[in-house]
Amino acid sequence: MTNDIKSLNSYTNTSKSNLYSLILILPMFILYEFLGYINNYGSDVLIRNGADVIFRNVFLLFGNFANLVYHFVLFLIILYVFYNSKYQLFNDKINLAYLFGMCLESILWSFFLVATLESIALFFLASPINNDILEQFYLSIGAGIWEEFIFRFFLINIIIFVSKYLLNNSKFSSFIISIVLSSIVFSLFHYIGDYGDFFEWKSFLFRFSGGLFLSILYLLRGLGISVYTHIFYDFIVVALI
Repeated sequence: MTNDIKSLNSYTNTSKSNLYSLILILPMFILYEFLGYINNYGSDVLIRNGADVIFRNVFLLFGNFANLVYHFVLFLIILYVFYNSKYQLFNDKINLAYLFGMCLESILWSFFLVATLESIALFFLASPINNDILEQFYLSIGAGIWEEFIFRFFLINIIIFVSKYLLNNSKFSSFIISIVLSSIVFSLFHYIGDYGDFFEWKSFLFRFSGGLFLSILYLLRGLGISVYTHIFYDFIVVALI
């Protein structure tokens, strides 16, 4: 019994780390870029997830070097995570069972999210813009990666920093504030741009509810599991449609 508890604690702590999150996300990121190449090949209009577009647009400041700087920044982020995890990387073997467990856990969380939103008559975080299945799976992966990176990993940590260290709120209060504010921004994000929806309180509330769930999941279980949960959730939505 004691060994089982130690193994569970080891899985819980290790799977939440940035290193395991990065290892889990990288294959999906490569698949997203590959599907993006296939989907956008020969097209005059490039289709990408909106959060991905927002991140890329920051680098337009670099003009003709925008794409180069974008990929360089991604490389630096990956390098930073590996450097900060060098002890874990070189002294502990990467546990493939933990990575498999993270995938399985994410699938379970995604079904729980579907059941939760359905139970309050709030089902979809996003609605498809066409019937192209390949494009929908491509956008689902992009949503999971980029929306979790921007609205959970980036925005939540910024809000916590401001609330805790600049406004001197407690850690618990800072967590609550970050969860609520990031979920509001996440929901409002879906009404921006050419492909944004018309604002309705019902759709705003179900996206806000989904944002609350994913924000809490991120804080408790880390970026990797929140990304995969979001991706698998969107996969379920696409499959049902």
